[in-house]
Amino acid sequence: MDALQRPALPRAYWLPLAAAGFGAVVTVLTTFAPFVHFAYRSPSVHLVLETTAALVALLAAFLLFGRFRTSRRASDLALIYPLALFAANNVFVSFVILISPSSPTNALEGWVPAIVRLIAAATFAVAAFVPPRTVASPVGAARFVVAASLGTLSVVAAIVSFLSGVLPSALDPEPTPATQFPTLAGHPLLLSTFAAAAVLFGLASVGFARSSVRDRDELMLWFSGGAALAGVASLHYLLFPSRFSDWVYTGDFLRVGFYALLLVGAAKEIERYWEERARAAVLEERRRLARDLHDGLAQELAFIWRQTRRLANAQNGPLVAALSGSVERALHESRRAVAALRAAPTQSLAAAMAEAVDSVADRVGTRVVLEVDESVQVSPETREQLLRIACEAVANAGRHGRAKVVRVEVTGGSPPQMRITDDGVGFDTSDPARREAFGLLTMAERARAVGATLDVFSRPGDGTRVELVLP
Repeated sequence: MDALQRPALPRAYWLPLAAAGFGAVVTVLTTFAPFVHFAYRSPSVHLVLETTAALVALLAAFLLFGRFRTSRRASDLALIYPLALFAANNVFVSFVILISPSSPTNALEGWVPAIVRLIAAATFAVAAFVPPRTVASPVGAARFVVAASLGTLSVVAAIVSFLSGVLPSALDPEPTPATQFPTLAGHPLLLSTFAAAAVLFGLASVGFARSSVRDRDELMLWFSGGAALAGVASLHYLLFPSRFSDWVYTGDFLRVGFYALLLVGAAKEIERYWEERARAAVLEERRRLARDLHDGLAQELAFIWRQTRRLANAQNGPLVAALSGSVERALHESRRAVAALRAAPTQSLAAAMAEAVDSVADRVGTRVVLEVDESVQVSPETREQLLRIACEAVANAGRHGRAKVVRVEVTGGSPPQMRITDDGVGFDTSDPARREAFGLLTMAERARAVGATLDVFSRPGDGTRVELVLP
């Protein structure tokens, strides 16, 4: 997913409501509009729909299995079973269509799909409410779930076959259904499975919507919308004739809509996975560059800086002192680059600011008091510029202003602001040489790079205040 943000709470319920509303419109049109029929004779289309649904369900189950191997969450594991069961049931119905192109004629063909679909709907609803806890034995649990999903259809088929002599006929033997008004065809027990499945899919829709908000999981958002469509499809199977193999019903199309939303969710999940892989690769490359800078350039600059300080102390030459200051700034910049490369893109502004300014304060011999409003959210590029401005201001306060305490504040509001205040000796801002010092110019350039405005206030003996206003 990233993934969902907290402000997107209405969206988590908008999708299933839209799906349910679409199903309601289809139901009204099918029931009252004379030009819309609920049944269309086409065994080939029915076969294509069942095969497509089976493939999508298998893809979703495989995707959840792969995600479970990484997350080890019980909520992911619980979804594998119903998805695999949906796929197996669709394959079974496809097989029935191939061997019996007219309506099913025995108990095995009539009762098995209804029972298996009800079991899958029940476990699907349960999976929607499973908490995202870590599974203690993921390998054993995954094997059990896969074996159970493969064996359920066989067990149901065996039981139905054993009881075929006493089971009533599930489906209306009339091969040609009426195509205008709802007729509750089929055994009452079969119709009750459709009603129960509708309720279970409705519960699943609510559960997945809650999970999408709780875990910020976009995949569960699409599962929620799909479950809403599947619930409406179950109502269609209840209101209109039961499923004949050679007829395609509006319920079949709505059920395919359920799988279509699962497919969209799977595509989004795969896209999120590859985005995370790309971010991980970039982060690893940044860390490699940080290691190279730290072990190479930074170490050499540190050596040169120590040697120039010794020369400056021995000869007290202004040229050597200037060289020492330049090397010190280069060393600081290399260390700052190492810290920036190592920092995760998702690191908060407060954490990054504390790490950066504390390091600078230790080197220049001052103390920093930091206050950052956690509500301030900035892009990684803006965060980097703010850190560099703050570090430059703290370094100047300690090195040139001989400040004992530097206060760094980042406040929210409209617009957000950053203020750096020190108790140093200050300087005359009207002095052109001080006003055009390299440090102040780079801070102003960094502020302009992110569309911010920067002002510097200072007087001799009264400290310095740097104020930056974000756009």
